Amino acid sequence: MNKKLVKKVAAICLFALPLLYLFPNIIIVTSRSIDKRVLWITDAEPEKGDYVLFELAHELVGDAPVKITKQIGCYAGDILTVNNRSYYCNDEYLGYAKSKGLKGQPLPQFEFNGVIPDGMAFAYGSDKDSFDSKYWGFLNLENATKLEALF
Repeated sequence: MNKKLVKKVAAICLFALPLLYLFPNIIIVTSRSIDKRVLWITDAEPEKGDYVLFELAHELVGDAPVKITKQIGCYAGDILTVNNRSYYCNDEYLGYAKSKGLKGQPLPQFEFNGVIPDGMAFAYGSDKDSFDSKYWGFLNLENATKLEALF
């Protein structure tokens, strides 16, 4: 294993573990899926543009649901359109759905054109390889916890 990588992981653990113990509302994101790395759990209702934490059950993430963090890109009442695998919210580009995953597996595509229903949102990640609503559909906001980005 690369010595630099081991040092980085050790430094992160020395910093992160005490913080997680002292501040259980802190979420540390290790995925490239979103641009933020440290977020704070809040009691507020999530809105468009907010980061959210939720459990996702999907065959492509394994047998058990996993907790993931995404950003709300399109909200109830907004117009979501899909054109040639490209997703738009009120004509603002959100991302492109790939046909195959990083391991070559076929990816499903969420197909929807219209007004997002009440209580739902389109969640996305800033990374081109983010596994998000483009593949599994709307996020039920009842199951989402709002996060505030710290850095």
